[in-house]
Amino acid sequence: MLYMMRTWQHIFQRLPEETLVLKAVGDSLLAPAMLIALCILLGLYARPLIEAATIAVERLGDPNIYIQGVLGGF
Repeated sequence: MLYMMRTWQHIFQRLPEETLVLKAVGDSLLAPAMLIALCILLGLYARPLIEAATIAVERLGDPNIYIQGVLGGF
């Protein structure tokens, strides 16, 4: 609780600094471009991801796989 209160005071309850300096970041379009490309790629080719998720859900829902893995084929 103490750390949360100190963080709250440090962030929200102190006076703003007089000067605000913005730093220029190189390649600032690289991260958004990669995220957009990933969204487009997953939008166009979602079937492999959906199939992998479906297989994972089916395996997680089957208790026999866990029992065989733990007990060794009983």
